[in-house]
Amino acid sequence: MSREVIAIRELEYAAKGKEARCRLTIKVFKPYLLQQGKVPFSFSPGTSGCELKFEGLDTKRFDTVFYGADMLQALQFAADVEPILKRISQDYDLYFETGEPYFE
Repeated sequence: MSREVIAIRELEYAAKGKEARCRLTIKVFKPYLLQQGKVPFSFSPGTSGCELKFEGLDTKRFDTVFYGADMLQALQFAADVEPILKRISQDYDLYFETGEPYFE
């Protein structure tokens, strides 16, 4: 698995109803070609993975690897963080580093 970070989003978050904010760093790593025996499923040549990591939350449940038919599709899936941020916003208020709310 590739460990080169290619994109970062820096946010802040606070538990709903709380004022204390913490940093949330979202990292998208460079996509990579899958290798036989490294994943528990069959795949076609060119199938790729792209890791997405959330640093700052007390949980790793949002860290994941997205798989695509090729590197571009895997990257596209991993870079689409909005659905995950909407799930996180059920428990936390999200803010840009400027202090503005992430979701209105």
